[in-house]
Amino acid sequence: MVLSPEALLVHLCLHVSYHHLYQHYGLKTLFDLNEIIVKFGSSLDWLEVSKCASEWKVSHSVFLTLVLARDLLGTKVPREILDALSPVGYNPMHLEWAHKQIFQKPLDGIPSLSHHFWQLFLPATISEKVKSFKNILFPSPESIVQKFGTAPETPKSRLYLARIKIHLLRYAKTSLKIIFRNPEMRAHMEKTHRDYEIREWLGS
Repeated sequence: MVLSPEALLVHLCLHVSYHHLYQHYGLKTLFDLNEIIVKFGSSLDWLEVSKCASEWKVSHSVFLTLVLARDLLGTKVPREILDALSPVGYNPMHLEWAHKQIFQKPLDGIPSLSHHFWQLFLPATISEKVKSFKNILFPSPESIVQKFGTAPETPKSRLYLARIKIHLLRYAKTSLKIIFRNPEMRAHMEKTHRDYEIREWLGS
């Protein structure tokens, strides 16, 4: 059982844009998209792509990613599909932002961390911050078993304790830099805030 080419295309667009904000694997994913489009050629049902994007409510993500692939790799995307997906009041600044995300190098000393972590320090409601904290340290039993690659019958308490230890080591240094208002960290926080505002747009 695999995704259809059309659903796979939409999934990759969503994954690289909304989940990764075009960082880390951005260019690689664009090449994957291009290969799918080249491989299936005229048999690819672009109307199904548009329909799937609309039903999943990810038209913004699909539109921006396909435009990015067209601009950077020359990917053959039908003009009428881009017109159909194009959001009302589309801001070209979003495309400029995506280009920068693709090629921008990570800042030295600032690790790649979960968006749940940044949510703790960005403007958000108390309930959103509590939810993010819970997602960091106490994910679902199924996901933590998968994360550690252990047998389902392994005591969950042991796995949660191990996760807390790992994450304390992983997040402590960055948290202290934020608390003590490290200039580079503050600049990164401001960028992250802007990124997450665009992420809201990508998920609509």
